[in-house]
Amino acid sequence: MSFNEIKPYVLVCMPAYNEAQRIASVILGAKRYASEVLVYDDGSSDDTASIAKSTGATVIRGSVNKRYGFAIKSLFQLAIQKDADIVVTIDSDGQHNTDDIPSILQAIGGEGFDIVIGSRFLDKASKAKVPSYRTVGIKTITRATQRASYGTITDAQSGFRGYSRNALSKINLFENGMAFLLQLKY
Repeated sequence: MSFNEIKPYVLVCMPAYNEAQRIASVILGAKRYASEVLVYDDGSSDDTASIAKSTGATVIRGSVNKRYGFAIKSLFQLAIQKDADIVVTIDSDGQHNTDDIPSILQAIGGEGFDIVIGSRFLDKASKAKVPSYRTVGIKTITRATQRASYGTITDAQSGFRGYSRNALSKINLFENGMAFLLQLKY
């Protein structure tokens, strides 16, 4: 039986902080490919949580902002409890194209990869969504990551990633900020 013939439990996980203006479209796009969309609202002061719920996501609400890494750790713990086959993380700010989720699913479920990192720098449309003030920092960190590991990584700070159940069971996150993206221990 091939990957396309089975129906894996796909959990799309979204950390969110004050994303009321953008989160609905990201959730609706992600729902087309997910068994469930799970949002960790990290203490937003806007309507992020209520909008996420109204668009069909399961929402976990933190009372105060504990930062991106904490949100991801919380989402991973829930994914393990839910026994997800594949977890896709995607930022709730619309920087990533939800129509790219099938590529991540195929790489993990069909090709056997344990971790897949999406990139915002492979096409012009994706590049345009990245705030210019962040591009320099992202590219600097990516170059350092290329030297330390795989030279083909084009976006080491991407929040658009996929994880197999195997990878999720072995990851030990300890950083609460964005640096967690660089400290994955597998």
